[in-house]
Amino acid sequence: MESLWQWGIAFIVAVQSTGGERLDAVFRAISFLGEEQFYLVFFPLLLWCVDARLGFRLGVIFLLSVYTNYVVQCRSFTARLQVAMCAHNGPFLVVHSM
Repeated sequence: MESLWQWGIAFIVAVQSTGGERLDAVFRAISFLGEEQFYLVFFPLLLWCVDARLGFRLGVIFLLSVYTNYVVQCRSFTARLQVAMCAHNGPFLVVHSM
């Protein structure tokens, strides 16, 4: 298992050291897929330009998954942390890590 960890670390260091403007742009584009602005553009385009039924279904699935992640995160913490994080700042963990 240790060799796998070392290989992974070496791979990440290699990617980061060989990066440039093009590679940074690729990773920024991939990161953009998880931001709110992407979904604000993607779902209306899917709904209006591709297929309304598919767009509606994916939108409902997306909203249900976000809500489910929020509920699971809020319920998985202790009572003290739950009040502090869910009542004021939202869940502590990032949703895409779920």
